[in-house]
Amino acid sequence: MLCSCGQRYQDNQVAFEGIKFSTDVNKDAQDDMSFTVVVKKASQSVSAAREAARYEGVKYCIEKISSSDIRWTVTPEAAELSAQSDTLSIKGRCQL
Repeated sequence: MLCSCGQRYQDNQVAFEGIKFSTDVNKDAQDDMSFTVVVKKASQSVSAAREAARYEGVKYCIEKISSSDIRWTVTPEAAELSAQSDTLSIKGRCQL
């Protein structure tokens, strides 16, 4: 019998322009329908980082309320790369 403990057989990260970004989705403490997505090492490709951020936002809302509708506070298109931390951040709120 083979043991597979500790081995990962699937990599669930999605690549954008061939890049797999590390992301964090942080829900707002006051309103869990609102969130911020932070994409790390975004300077690899800002356009791909924007799509990774959008993807994570949509995924969050689908998991939260089964809807992909988002009212963006900071849209993926308007998100600016932070040169100091090499991150890109977007903000939004899931809509019913």
